[in-house]
Amino acid sequence: MKKVILIIILGFFLCGPANAGDCDTSISSATTSQLVCADDDSLTVTSDGSIAYDEQNAIDAQQEDGITITNRGTIKTTTDGSDGSSAIKGQSSLNLTVTNSGTILAKEDYGIKLIQAEKITITNNEVNKFALLLLITALIVMSYGLASFITTILKVSFKR
Repeated sequence: MKKVILIIILGFFLCGPANAGDCDTSISSATTSQLVCADDDSLTVTSDGSIAYDEQNAIDAQQEDGITITNRGTIKTTTDGSDGSSAIKGQSSLNLTVTNSGTILAKEDYGIKLIQAEKITITNNEVNKFALLLLITALIVMSYGLASFITTILKVSFKR
């Protein structure tokens, strides 16, 4: 019985800690490499960072548990969509969390692929700047009239 307990204790020391995947990092510059995640990885792409991968799945979190991705930069695939490319492949993942205030883009297919994934949280904080500009323009036109708006734009445009 003592030998069994000794073997179990030694087994814990010999096994070592679980290895983190490529996604357990922070990206603060441009990279063109695919990141393959492992359970409990935490990836941050800063506003200066980008992942532009020319194949399928810039970030592969398929069949992993507890992945957290925070994107303030750009995550994209640039390959054509004939092979089912995705910027983030979370297929069959569990407890995947994506917080985005940047750009997530697949040239032709999925931005985030979540087929058969469970317990997913996606928060998109990015403001559509063009839609916001149109809304502000509409409010100005409604408040002050079209003529006043055009006059203001012409003054700003031709100001030296």
